[in-house]
Amino acid sequence: MTFEGVDAGNTIRSNATASYAVCVKGAGDWTRQDAFSAGSNFTLSLGTFNTGNKSVVVGGYTQTNGTFSAGSSTVTSTGNFSITGGTFTVDTSTLVFDVTNNDITFTTNGYAFNTVTVSTTSTTTAYSLIFGVGTVSIGGNFLIDLSGGEVNITIDADTNNPDITIGGNFTVSGG
Repeated sequence: MTFEGVDAGNTIRSNATASYAVCVKGAGDWTRQDAFSAGSNFTLSLGTFNTGNKSVVVGGYTQTNGTFSAGSSTVTSTGNFSITGGTFTVDTSTLVFDVTNNDITFTTNGYAFNTVTVSTTSTTTAYSLIFGVGTVSIGGNFLIDLSGGEVNITIDADTNNPDITIGGNFTVSGG
């Protein structure tokens, strides 16, 4: 599904229907009217995507330009998460990395995030959240949530040697 409009005030309603891949590349702005799920990658290369304070679940996230406004949403990624350009406005949102099925690389290009949670529901295989190169700033809490699975999660800050700042608490729960 591709959104290419140039008008302001566009709305998106999925009626609980999941999309495969979503690309926002028009100069317009788009606001969610309900929860949103993309089983594959969500790509933002131009324009504005506003979550409308609704939950967003993506198979991966790539932003090269444009503006993503998270509001008070919970944004969940089950794949790599990369921001190399544009604006990512976190507001009071929570970013969740679900490493149940694979390793995830988190590349932030210096953007700040509010609260970040890493979770798994796997009972057999442990996966990793790998921090990318550069600065990672988490203004709120950083939570490792093992309550849904029976295996550990590896947080890899060694491979790419990022500069990580956590403004709130670092907590490991469950497991």
